Amino acid sequence: MASPREQLEGESLGQLADRMQYGANEGLYHPAAAELERRKALWQRDSAKAEQDAAIAAKSTAEYTERTARYMLWSVLAILLTSGLSALFSFLAWAYPRH
Repeated sequence: MASPREQLEGESLGQLADRMQYGANEGLYHPAAAELERRKALWQRDSAKAEQDAAIAAKSTAEYTERTARYMLWSVLAILLTSGLSALFSFLAWAYPRH
């Protein structure tokens, strides 16, 4: 046979509150309070897991952003080098024309 607390597992929060509203003198107050505490512990565990997952996702995003920024820096440096070489060759072609 299920314990009084186990019998309350399927009830909604409103139903638990109804059972607890008359205080500790009510027969099902303590099982309802125990069930509420069990649910709060489960919610806290789920919340901690969600925070952990969010932290892992944030770290992954930061690593991806850093890698993307590094690629962008290298592409800017490559553009700078090729533009400089193009300007140099254009100047040399202008300064020393072949006849």
